[in-house]
Order: sequence, then structure tokens, then C-alpha cells
Amino acid sequence: MGFMFVSALVPLAIVASGFRPHLGLVWAGVATFGPYAIAAGCAVFAARRWGTGSPAGSYGLRFRWWDLLFALAAVFAYFVIVTLVSATVVLVCGRPSGHSNVMHSPIAAVNILTVILAVLVAPVVEELVFRGMLLRALQRSLAGAAPSAGRSHGASVAAVAITAAAFAALHLPQLAFGVSPLIAVSTFVMGALFGTAAVLTGRIGTGIIAHALVNAIVASTVLLH
Repeated sequence: MGFMFVSALVPLAIVASGFRPHLGLVWAGVATFGPYAIAAGCAVFAARRWGTGSPAGSYGLRFRWWDLLFALAAVFAYFVIVTLVSATVVLVCGRPSGHSNVMHSPIAAVNILTVILAVLVAPVVEELVFRGMLLRALQRSLAGAAPSAGRSHGASVAAVAITAAAFAALHLPQLAFGVSPLIAVSTFVMGALFGTAAVLTGRIGTGIIAHALVNAIVASTVLLH
């Protein structure tokens, strides 16, 4: 579900339309936002069917002013950890082939859709699904009906690790587009950090803000280069 993987469909949609402006715009919109709309719809349905009735109560979709401070700390930690781990991997295994998962497009509409998707849509939907719906479901399932403090803690750690691995795995199809395997490192670190924030705060607000900031920094670095 990674925004870069989905946004790769945008130029394909425009080409498929024969470069007809109106049809190309429709196909680009469907290719870009369709998968996220479906994922968000599934999360909302699950909240109404098996949760409290709302994403706020079921997944902690709430914000506090201090979430911005926590998000800034998470973003800093993210870039530090990813840099150190990636440098270690390159030192031990050599630099893997492949490029960044962000590419500047000669089509302005593609760049605009990419930024909207990266900064506004992907952070909300991906955090809602992974750190909201899936993480909480795993916590409850692994902890059991009447968990002890130790088992509850273990369930939270396992839930964070599993959802981080799932989040990273979902980005691996980008390798087919020539993206560097180091994408697995960055997405796992992102999932682990934002999952930890969700467990500690009981909300996904910090993760959404941090996710948006990371995507904005990465996208702007490439698109404005």
C-alpha cells in the first residue's frame, strides 16, 4: 500500500488513456486513490462491525497538541536509525543495486498527485490500518482474555514487530520497479517506531503526523532537486 508503489500506477494510467486529458485524469485518480479508499473503508467497516463504532474509539484516531512534539522526535529517530542501519548493511554486504523509491516525473500532474498522496492520504490510511486496526487486533489476540501485565507487554511487543514486518513486506513489490532493497529497512523502522508510539500513547495521532513529515521530507528532497 506504500504511496510510492501506488503512485507508480499514475503514469501508466495516463499513458493507457492515450494522453487524453480528461480520461487520463480520471484513470490517474482511480489508480492513485482507489486502493486507499478501499483500505480506509475496510477499517471503518471493521470499527463499526467489531469495534466501538468509530475509528476514534476503535483505533485511537485522535490528536493532542503534544503529538507534534512526539512526532518530531520520532522523525529524528527514524532518520538516525535508518541511516545507521543502512550504512551498516552497505558496509557488510556492499551497496545494493536499485534507486530511491521516489522519482521525479516530467508530468506535473503526477508530481502533484504524489505529494497529495504522500503527505495527506497515505499517512492517515496506512496508520489507521497498520497501527490502528491490525496492531490493536493483534494485541488483543496475543494477550488473551485475561492477560497478566507481563503477557500484555509481550503481546504489545509482538504486535509492533509483526505489523512493522507486514508494513515492510507490503512495500517489497517496489523491488520490481528497481527500487533498492534498503526500502525494507526504512519501512520496518517506520513501522516499529510508529507502532511503539501507538502503544505508548494509545493513539495513532503521533504516527500520522510523523508519517506525513517523513513522506514530505523524502518527496520534497527528490521533487525539488
